[in-house]
Amino acid sequence: MKESKVKYILVAAILFGFSLSSVAEDALPSSSIHNMQIAVDTAMKTKLEARLAELKAVYEADQKALAEYKTKMQDLADTLTRISSEIQVLEDEINSNEASSSDAAMKATLEARLAGLRADSEAGQKMLTEYESKTRDLADSLIRVSGAMQVLEDIINKNLS
Repeated sequence: MKESKVKYILVAAILFGFSLSSVAEDALPSSSIHNMQIAVDTAMKTKLEARLAELKAVYEADQKALAEYKTKMQDLADTLTRISSEIQVLEDEINSNEASSSDAAMKATLEARLAGLRADSEAGQKMLTEYESKTRDLADSLIRVSGAMQVLEDIINKNLS
């Protein structure tokens, strides 16, 4: 039998999901069919194992990125807490200075500092929201990658062993 016909049968079986034995029953001897099935299974297992290795690398990178984002979020939350405390202290100081009608230059300095802290707080809240969004996206990605890894492992271990 010509090699091109064997390749055609092999491609048809793979593309249309037929088993090699049902497609090529009459066209090839059973030993050839069996050998082709083994070759297809081996090639498929190799490709699936390569894809599994890629997914594991992605999973590990995503886990590392997620841990980094969680650390950044905690650091940023701590910083925002300190800024909030500083804002409160400055507001109290400005209010107490108004009552004592203190130096105008001092009040302007305190209000400038207060405005800067409020701007920092807003920027920090924005960053925190972005980190939370990225953390959720990474967590979702980890779930999807984990599921894909499980499916590939099941296929490799059950169907191609």
